[in-house]
Amino acid sequence: MSGDIQITSGGAVAVDTTSLRAASDRFHGVARQLGGIAGGLRVQCARLAATADSGGWTLPGRTLAVGDVAGSLADRADGLGMRLSHAAGVYEAVELRVAMQQAEAAGDVPTQQRAQAALDALTAADPGVVGEADRIMETFGDGIAQEDRRVGASLIPVAGGLIGATGGSVVALLGRGRMLPGTTGPAPGPVRVHQVGCTRTGRPPTDLAAVVSRIPQGDGRPLVRVERYTMPDASRRFLVYVTGTRNPDLTRTTDPSDMASNVRLYTGASSASLVAVQRALTDAGAKPGDIVNPVGHSQGGMIAGRVALDGGYRTTMLVTVGSPTEAQVSRGVLSVQLRHPDVVSDLAGGGSAGQVGGPGSVVIRRDAAPDAGPMAAHDLRRYEETARLADRSGDPRLAGIRDQLAELRTSTAVEVRDYDAEQLVPPADPPVRVADPRIVPGVGGPFVGADRG
Repeated sequence: MSGDIQITSGGAVAVDTTSLRAASDRFHGVARQLGGIAGGLRVQCARLAATADSGGWTLPGRTLAVGDVAGSLADRADGLGMRLSHAAGVYEAVELRVAMQQAEAAGDVPTQQRAQAALDALTAADPGVVGEADRIMETFGDGIAQEDRRVGASLIPVAGGLIGATGGSVVALLGRGRMLPGTTGPAPGPVRVHQVGCTRTGRPPTDLAAVVSRIPQGDGRPLVRVERYTMPDASRRFLVYVTGTRNPDLTRTTDPSDMASNVRLYTGASSASLVAVQRALTDAGAKPGDIVNPVGHSQGGMIAGRVALDGGYRTTMLVTVGSPTEAQVSRGVLSVQLRHPDVVSDLAGGGSAGQVGGPGSVVIRRDAAPDAGPMAAHDLRRYEETARLADRSGDPRLAGIRDQLAELRTSTAVEVRDYDAEQLVPPADPPVRVADPRIVPGVGGPFVGADRG
């Protein structure tokens, strides 16, 4: 159903295996307690039997029976804990196998090695999990391949020209959306950045839906919104909201938020739109070491990830919405990803083998607009609906988001600025190696629909 949401701790594993393992530990704890009770009852039974008159007193026997029941319950609890732990291992092994297949198709050797190391660790802990995972893969492997073909079928009509021109393949796209620190390739052309309108006062967002709704959208929207918070200790914090692609033309344009920027960002290069956002932050007063928490949709999600990784700021929360990449932020960052089964978000592949970000990081998924096509699901307004559903769910895993926003509500002042930019000289294409699967610039996809971005 389009109203159902799935909230996980992230990584390639859709099942929350952390919760499974926590439940396993609790059952093992209960088993130990029951085992202790059973042992204590048996000791008391022996003492009673030694002192009891043999004239038909049944209490020792009844005590022994209760002890046996407690012992049986202990064994059952321990067995259930073992089965939960085994199930978690099987889920993890299946997803690691999928991650390895995607990495192999993309020629991503480091990811293959990390996934194999994780599989080896699972085997050492429970030798049976990998074999069971392989049997599941044999049974459902066709379904996994069909999902890859679904992504490709959605992508080909809108980006097939780009794929053919670069000699890439749709399959090679999958799993290439892991954004690592550092950029490659030549710098983009010169960019002129200017503030739109006057600085105005604002209020902190109250929930995730409010955060998502502040991403610029609609015709004539600015490139970026910057909120500057003055905290009680006079320190500064910033929320920066970055729009998605505004010009889906496949040729280079003077709009920095164009398809050329998508190609550059997805292939690991800097872009005019990224430079514009960095300059907007500087103009708004952000300095190295300040807390800057970026939020972005689609291409804006790639920019948000790059700011978190390479901006020189301290990032405590990163929110990406339908991003074609997944920024590999550190454990000091709360990573919040909203994803639908849309052609742009699909370019991130299956995600990382492990959780991205620190404790409390989440991936929120929903099958939005299942009958309206993959690009309809990419519409920012659909993602706002998903954020509202997540807020209303009361899921305890969203506590990290609520805590971050609660801190902003202690601010003494909020200043809001909008910025736009112009690319003075369209940039040269980043260097392309046909053998490199990352050249396939389905990138941010053709951001079309009722509201591009």
